[in-house]
Amino acid sequence: MFRALWFILKLAVLIAAAIWLAGQPGDVTLHWMDYKINAALGLVLACLFIFILVALSLYRLIRAIADIPAVFARRRALSRRDKAYQSLAKG
Repeated sequence: MFRALWFILKLAVLIAAAIWLAGQPGDVTLHWMDYKINAALGLVLACLFIFILVALSLYRLIRAIADIPAVFARRRALSRRDKAYQSLAKG
């Protein structure tokens, strides 16, 4: 029950922050070399949010791929242990 309330509270704070930011006027101007890029603050924040989600997803994917050998070793050890217990039980 506490986890559900905590999740709802965090979601409410996130929604309140999004509504507050949407109500704030403003834009972001980026000067880079000979380019000038103007964008609304909401668009910049949405792009930043999407970039963070993509970066976290890539991190989790790379981490999962790196953990594959450890997962196989753990499963193999558990399988060997189960076979050993079965052999002892059959005696």
